[in-house]
Amino acid sequence: MRRHCLGFGLIALSGTALAQPLSGPDQFPQFRNASGLPGGLFGVSADGRPTMLGAMTISTPIGYSLGHNHFALGFANMSKDRTLRFPQSRTNNDNANGTGFGMIGLTSRYGHVTLSGMVLSGIGDTTLNVQYQPNIPRLPKGLGVSFGVQDAFSSGGSAGVRRPEDGRTSRSFFGVATYEAAPGVHLSVGKGDRRFRGLFGSASVNLGKRVKVFVENDTFNTNYGIGWNVGPLKRREDEKYLLTSESDPYRGDVFLTLGIIRQSRAFWGVAVTF
Repeated sequence: MRRHCLGFGLIALSGTALAQPLSGPDQFPQFRNASGLPGGLFGVSADGRPTMLGAMTISTPIGYSLGHNHFALGFANMSKDRTLRFPQSRTNNDNANGTGFGMIGLTSRYGHVTLSGMVLSGIGDTTLNVQYQPNIPRLPKGLGVSFGVQDAFSSGGSAGVRRPEDGRTSRSFFGVATYEAAPGVHLSVGKGDRRFRGLFGSASVNLGKRVKVFVENDTFNTNYGIGWNVGPLKRREDEKYLLTSESDPYRGDVFLTLGIIRQSRAFWGVAVTF
């Protein structure tokens, strides 16, 4: 238990400013409730498979990339305060903003590659993300290293909808490592530029076969979440995949997430992995 507490303490990195606005120049508000990357709103194992015992976070990358032709669909919505909301009109994102994503993971002898697309708001602004986890044979078991770019074509904006500063580039490169300290316990740390311009980190811990808590520092603020694996869309009698991250989960798992962004804004999310 002491080790788990230490892991959560490590990601309480400096630079957290409660008074900091969530929109404005280089605040990347539309990327703060979902990363559109592996591990965002669903767990991923070191060998590239979706599982509740994998590393899980909110808006920061992890060192594990999705692979083996798995894919995921998800949606997250962040409110302006601690009240859970649904997205409102297509042009009004002041009270809540929704972000949708889809991704596919591919595997070769060189490692895992994840390609993902995001829809950032009701006006239809979209982005493309790429993440690569190289195959490093002598890497310790449970340790994964990935490199990638969020918004490869800089089409998402960095300030928020209807803000004049939103035209600045939102292309953000990153490198990140994740280590499985114990079954269901993962620690991640990374660095990049733009959206990931400082040191970021996350920790996630299973509270049971279906429940996981996680915390991250996204270089702006500290965010918290709890995830629940509802189970596969088509239920199976054998739930062995919930007990080991080395097993290939059944297709169609549903993950639900609730949390707090910037310690002040409620968000919820849902992801389905296949």
